Amino acid sequence: MSSYNAAQSLGLSKKGRIAKGMDADIVMLSPQLAVDLTLCRGEIAFFKK
Repeated sequence: MSSYNAAQSLGLSKKGRIAKGMDADIVMLSPQLAVDLTLCRGEIAFFKK
């Protein structure tokens, strides 16, 4: 999934893409759609053990 279009429509230029210089906010989901990992500004904010 991508949040690029939503970020652009809200004027959030550092969000919505995985690329150098972007904020690196990422959520990784399990096959059951449970949150396994959350990165905020490239740092681990949540990790399911």
